[in-house]
Amino acid sequence: MNFGANEVTHNPVLQAPHVYTQVGGFMFGLFSKRKNLTVHDVGHIIERFLSNSPRYPQEWNDFVESKQRITESERVRLRCYQLDPFVNCPGERDDAALGELRMMAASARVETYTDVAKMLENFVDGTGGQWDWDDYISLLSYPDDPYLQAVQERMINLSSEFPSGGKGYCDEEGLEVMRDYIRDLRHRAAEYCPQMGVQAP
Repeated sequence: MNFGANEVTHNPVLQAPHVYTQVGGFMFGLFSKRKNLTVHDVGHIIERFLSNSPRYPQEWNDFVESKQRITESERVRLRCYQLDPFVNCPGERDDAALGELRMMAASARVETYTDVAKMLENFVDGTGGQWDWDDYISLLSYPDDPYLQAVQERMINLSSEFPSGGKGYCDEEGLEVMRDYIRDLRHRAAEYCPQMGVQAP
């Protein structure tokens, strides 16, 4: 029997209605997202694994088994895959492997802060890529980092908070706000490095 996009059929095992197109689209979205993780995403997956607080039970396994399209994310994933037998196991976990995971998580956070600072700097200087700003305000998200969320929300609203009169994204006062955030992001990254034993960028 064929079903249309909005027709519902009955699953005899679960005894609940399912809209196949919706479920399929949802699963495809999850699968696609798992293969497009940013370094920021990867760092937080490692942090959640170390704190035993995954978003869902198979999060770590899905991560180490899913090849990433972003080169740096794939490099970290491969190392996590190699460390997995030493940290994702019954009984005692290897202290050296756990220490390396902590270092990778810390490095990912520092890299994210410095990357956002550089992107904002390039935007202020007019040297960024054609779609960098649009990607930042519309595609990127930082659900595990309230500070980065707050920075992004402020950047989105700068054009209305400091209107440029049609001469750019915002006026000079708005650009100075951006410069303040650039300095603060780099300061936070530099402060985080010695706490976690990570080399400053």
